[in-house]
Amino acid sequence: MKLSKKLLMAALAGAIVVGGGVNTYAAEKPADNVQVDEKNTPDVITKVEIREIEAPIKYQASDKLKLGEIGKKPLKKPVNGKVKVTITTKIIDGKEVKEEKEEVLVKEQAGIFEVGNKEVKEEITKFKTIEKKDDTLAKGVRKIKVKGKDGKVINTVTYDVDPVTGKLNNIKTNVEVKDKVVDEVILVGTNEKLAKQQNKKATKTPKKKAKVTLPKAGSEAEIITLSVAALSTAAGAFVSLKKRK
Repeated sequence: MKLSKKLLMAALAGAIVVGGGVNTYAAEKPADNVQVDEKNTPDVITKVEIREIEAPIKYQASDKLKLGEIGKKPLKKPVNGKVKVTITTKIIDGKEVKEEKEEVLVKEQAGIFEVGNKEVKEEITKFKTIEKKDDTLAKGVRKIKVKGKDGKVINTVTYDVDPVTGKLNNIKTNVEVKDKVVDEVILVGTNEKLAKQQNKKATKTPKKKAKVTLPKAGSEAEIITLSVAALSTAAGAFVSLKKRK
């Protein structure tokens, strides 16, 4: 059974045959990001769709963020694209032939996010204390020959960032010696003879006598002393005269 050209075109346009008549039905609901517009003629069915193209996201490395951290704000905001698609369906020799033409209305622009790809760690190395015996020093004497200093090393780890997934790969490490560690050297005296000599010198050293401070001339103490002396002299003279009489 051959369908007439009219019925075939009606079927392609979304029509059904019921009891010898033609009743149309609603086509499937298009996707949210597709706008549909149909223009039909007896021989040609034309459908126009406006499709929204989601913008891709790209990633790039940043040494300002923590390792593996993705920036909260995009370095560049993504812009979705729009494409006008014209679908033409023709019936040629009873066969359906489709043609599609695309027209870019808005070119999509990729959004860019930064990903932290560097980690810097500071490592401190404590200095050691080394004791060395020295017979030129008296026994028990300790003397610092070399002052100790802690060392500092900077470890830097860097990764490449996959521009599509944002994942880290291809690790690279770098070690920088900022300060070299210097061990502290302490000389420890072992000379017992020298120690005894120093002890003898300390024993023979005379003690300083305490200074007696005399009162200054004209002071109150001096006046009292002179007054007492004068009274004693006067009393002695009086007793001597009395004996002579």
